[in-house]
Amino acid sequence: MKLTAKGRTKDIIVAKELMSAFFEYFNVDSYIRFKEGAIELEMVFEEKKLPIKVIEALGNCDEIEFVCGQPSESDIKTKTENKK
Repeated sequence: MKLTAKGRTKDIIVAKELMSAFFEYFNVDSYIRFKEGAIELEMVFEEKKLPIKVIEALGNCDEIEFVCGQPSESDIKTKTENKK
């Protein structure tokens, strides 16, 4: 499965917690980026190993937007139509 998130935090402790949790579940298909309070991450994980610590850390961010799972066919079609 895939977890994609974007957010913001001004709290360095929240950023450290998220980074620590991310590396606990890390694999080569995942990435995380922190820049000037902005956070972007994408995690690929096994369905049986839901990254609860990452989700909890994201919950402490000032702003957050995330998607977990596989996009539906309608989501993919909409994205394709929007690119035209």
